[in-house]
Amino acid sequence: MLKRGIGEIKLKKLFILTIVLMVLIASSVLGTSLDQKTLGDENAPVTINMFTDLECPFCARWHIDTFPLVKQNYIDTGKAKLIVRHYPLSFHLNAKKAAIASECAAQQGKFFEYIDLVYANQDELNSNDLRDYASNLGLDLTQYDNCIRSDSAEEDVEDDIAKGSSVSGTPTFYINGNDMVGAQPYENFRTEIERALNNEVPTEEVPTEIPEENENTCQSGCAYNGNCLPIGTRVDGQYCHIDGSLQEQKLGSLICENSFECKSNSCLDSACVEVGFWQRLINWLSQIMG
Repeated sequence: MLKRGIGEIKLKKLFILTIVLMVLIASSVLGTSLDQKTLGDENAPVTINMFTDLECPFCARWHIDTFPLVKQNYIDTGKAKLIVRHYPLSFHLNAKKAAIASECAAQQGKFFEYIDLVYANQDELNSNDLRDYASNLGLDLTQYDNCIRSDSAEEDVEDDIAKGSSVSGTPTFYINGNDMVGAQPYENFRTEIERALNNEVPTEEVPTEIPEENENTCQSGCAYNGNCLPIGTRVDGQYCHIDGSLQEQKLGSLICENSFECKSNSCLDSACVEVGFWQRLINWLSQIMG
């Protein structure tokens, strides 16, 4: 009888251990709840939906310069909540990888802490760097690795992209449905949030259709021959600047933030550089291989 009792206890322990392992594995592949990417009171009267590219310098500028004031004056006081959604741009080669990694951090409740690190280290976003940031935050690396290998985090990113059908550049914000594009100063956000708090009729939180554009009016991006070009697009020796204007691509060692600003299509150490075809190919492959 004693041996049988001991055997039953071992079986119960094994059963409990199996359940715990199943829960841990499931938590790493089930995807991210939107709540984990939301900051603020869920009942706040103002909703700010932000579409971001974690490799975008303008997104980092907003996060560093404007976000702290929005958080202090509106999010922490219960007047607004911020929902962060991903919109990685195709010419930022590490943006989607960073977005996926942040989703995996979100599954462990560290989304905002993780993107703080990413924005502060945009020049170091290969796969090893992204895993190091997870380690620095004390995340369970086994769970993180399982998440990276699964499809769930990438599916969450793709869902965000699909919701951003009206987005053509980053950062883009919808404040109770009213759009703001670019790393605009705090005063502009204060004005829009106050308008929303004064009970102006809100539209959809995120518009589901791209508004009509014409050559003279382009709500986001740059007007060109009757079309609205996404920010960063190169055309006829020019590029679409975040302020909505077409500007000449830069030569020589002029200051730059993105490669699309340079005539050589190469911005290294914040300056335009002349880089040969083979070197550009090596740089591109290095970024892809992480």
